[in-house]
Amino acid sequence: MRRTSELAGFRCGAMTEQARELVKRGQNDKALARYYKSLKLAQQLAKKDPADFRPVHQQGIIWRDLGGMYLIAADYQRAIEALDECEQICDELKGRYGVDSGRLLAGVRVERSMVLVQVGHGASAVLTMDAALNDYQVALAGQSKEMSLVLFPALVSNAVVLHVRGDPHLAVASANRGWRGYLACRDAQNWDVGAMEQAGMGASHVLAISGRLADALEADKAVIEALEASGSPAHRQRLAAALATTALHLQATGREDYREEAAACLARSHALDTTAAGDAAAEWESAKSAEQPVTLAAALDTAAKLLHREQLPTGLPATFTSPPDTVVSPSGRCSLELAPRYAAQLASAATALLPVARREGLRLALEAHYLFAIAFRYDPKAPQLDSGLRWARLVVECCRILTVAPDDLPLQADLALQNLGLIEKLLPMVPGHSSATSTGHVVASDVLRGCLTQHADLLIEASQPDLARRFTQTAATIGSTQ
Repeated sequence: MRRTSELAGFRCGAMTEQARELVKRGQNDKALARYYKSLKLAQQLAKKDPADFRPVHQQGIIWRDLGGMYLIAADYQRAIEALDECEQICDELKGRYGVDSGRLLAGVRVERSMVLVQVGHGASAVLTMDAALNDYQVALAGQSKEMSLVLFPALVSNAVVLHVRGDPHLAVASANRGWRGYLACRDAQNWDVGAMEQAGMGASHVLAISGRLADALEADKAVIEALEASGSPAHRQRLAAALATTALHLQATGREDYREEAAACLARSHALDTTAAGDAAAEWESAKSAEQPVTLAAALDTAAKLLHREQLPTGLPATFTSPPDTVVSPSGRCSLELAPRYAAQLASAATALLPVARREGLRLALEAHYLFAIAFRYDPKAPQLDSGLRWARLVVECCRILTVAPDDLPLQADLALQNLGLIEKLLPMVPGHSSATSTGHVVASDVLRGCLTQHADLLIEASQPDLARRFTQTAATIGSTQ
């Protein structure tokens, strides 16, 4: 019987690999059928031998892959549902079998972050990706080759997310480290042309739109060389897109000596696939026309010009003002012990800056939010009530500013939901709440009730009454201090 189970397990893994190949070829319907057939077999194997964790782990892998597949298809609800299934399996592996599934969980978080940024929940996306990178570093410690093949593409995904709602300085550093690192692994056994293409193109986009055209063109060249070396007809469309992107980046430099090369790339791109070439041009034009995010360094400079000295952060290390290329995520700016201190300083400056410089104030506020959240993630005893109240009020001010721009309403809802989670953790410390301890401050109940009420009002203004109701219901659980 064990021999039969092992053969079935091998067949299950083989079907999963076949599904991945079908996805690479763009045959998503066939891939979906193969994934679900593999999933059904893994579930049957788990039922036959409940003591064997391997079929359960295989289910997690399949759900993670399905999440990524639904992400590519822009079916974000199903992507989230698949990733939720995988996270539940990770919990089961740890709780029931004592199996560490850190690498699988990190992969799920990368996919989830990419889904979140697509639906406008950029703050959650940044924090989820930050956690994923830390998970990878822990899970793959000492496994240099394995770490490289999964971590470097994740760094490019991180760059894409940071470019939307993070510090562009960190996005550029992450993009460069990601694509260059993966290219350097090309002699590794499981190195993949498709992964190189995705890493290179993703990094190129972030680098080019950030004004780092020389770096972007290096990434473009690496992508083209990898696709050409593969010799696969299936890569024809991707090669056309890469050539068109290269042409556009060459033109963007404004250099006369690049004109002939740009024209040649563009002509070759259209000869391969006119549609892919046109799509690449449209994407580039759209990216150029979009408002570019503000760096933390630029936001701090603006604050120094507009605020009083006592309102400015003091003693910020270079990782905040001029981050080196080794810093690729918010948690890399400082130690976890110092994160609440720097977060509080940025929060104070952000609150003063938001009314007079919206974009720069939001940059400071979001960076403060990330540091508060990271500190809390790694120390569940945090935040202390005082810092928690400061954090909660900061998020309310962010949401107030975000209400004026329709494109920012998804981020407003994202931050509001995160703040609801924070406030629910603070409530047990507050007198007047049913589960309060004796260490809270009476004024805290008024502050938190006020935060909840303001969130509800802002969400109603943003035509989200169902979400607003959750905040009013929570506010009603806080007793009056009158």
